Amino acid sequence: MAIDGPVFRAQRKRLLELADALNRGKAAQLGSDDEELLDGLVNLTDAIADQAADRYRIDALLPVWEEDDAGETEQRIQPEDRPTTLVTDLGLSDEDLDEIVHEVASKTASDVNNGGVSSQIEYLVAQLGEEETEKSLRLLAGQKGESP
Repeated sequence: MAIDGPVFRAQRKRLLELADALNRGKAAQLGSDDEELLDGLVNLTDAIADQAADRYRIDALLPVWEEDDAGETEQRIQPEDRPTTLVTDLGLSDEDLDEIVHEVASKTASDVNNGGVSSQIEYLVAQLGEEETEKSLRLLAGQKGESP
């Protein structure tokens, strides 16, 4: 996923302006350039949702609200919420899930490591960001140089 820094900053600035207007009870005024900025944000959220689905098996990022026969709005349990409900129903705790989480995380780490340097760097940047990844790499190189 590629993000254009200046465009992203403009999108964020415009969203903050719109949110501020709404918070002050004013109608949000949309300009001619806003459609493109907002379309870009929709595309960005779609890309994030795609990555969430591909990497973390998250089917949806937002809850779905449905109207029942009486016109009441209620939240429908999403597929990704069902395991959480099941954990509660079965009386399990977060500690009970530790081993499963460790196994899944180990598999992910193995897959990333088996993908070579490019896979490892992509993963580290996604988890830490570019700056922290570079710091970690420099620290690792320094430690490697100090070993006997």
